[in-house]
Amino acid sequence: MDLRRRRHHTSLAPLPGFKDVGLIAADDPKSPAAEAFRTLRANLQFIGLGEAVRALLFTSAGPRDGKSFVASNLAWILAQMDRRILLIDADMRRPTMHKMFRISNRHGLSTALAGAVEWREAVQATRTPSLAVLPGGPVPPNPAELLSTPRMHQILQEARASYELVLIDAPPVLAVADTVELAPHVDGVILVVRSGHTVNELAKQAKEALDHAHARCLGVVLNDLQERHGGYYYYRYRYDYRGSEEAGLPAAGAPGGARGGTREEVAAARGEEEA
Repeated sequence: MDLRRRRHHTSLAPLPGFKDVGLIAADDPKSPAAEAFRTLRANLQFIGLGEAVRALLFTSAGPRDGKSFVASNLAWILAQMDRRILLIDADMRRPTMHKMFRISNRHGLSTALAGAVEWREAVQATRTPSLAVLPGGPVPPNPAELLSTPRMHQILQEARASYELVLIDAPPVLAVADTVELAPHVDGVILVVRSGHTVNELAKQAKEALDHAHARCLGVVLNDLQERHGGYYYYRYRYDYRGSEEAGLPAAGAPGGARGGTREEVAAARGEEEA
């Protein structure tokens, strides 16, 4: 399957030369990274975000592609428009949102699905009033089964009614069955690929898996893109919304870097784990 020839497949935005180093959109709002997420927010408006799309799921082919990083930072940027946003950590095998937002993970999606708490009781506020987070909760023994229950579908329906937009961080689609169970019940899916890390063939397999699950794949976000000729600020003004004729999966093997410095410098400055 050649993704470049799929008309409904769109390259939504390149995120240049940085990787998972925390909540950049909140901690460094004037950075090129934060600007990249504003561009992604603008591009998503073209596909009806907030109208036809009320529940948006983020996944990747494999681990460490940056899906949690993209979902959390985009949620923050969307909340700056005074829209009521709910971010759900559905990656219950490896929850990260409680670390990103420095909130408790004692209760979350897992305990809500298990019936220990009502899901609204597990939702927590963040530093921005318009954004709330439902963390993953304690790791359950049966995440895929929990995500396929009627209770999960009910939570999604009630969340749609209570919030303007629901963003869901899901596990890598090729690693476990969780995302395939969940994807058909959301309005759209964003596939995150990481330059120099995601193998092209695996990215295509991930897209095929989403198609087989009857998921609506809205596009691809290319994470950790580095341009050595012109630097980071050059890319800051080059973000664009490309149609499927121009869009395609990036070649794996491009060198990755960190925004405004080396990977090691940024990771040390932020002190964040890689999501």
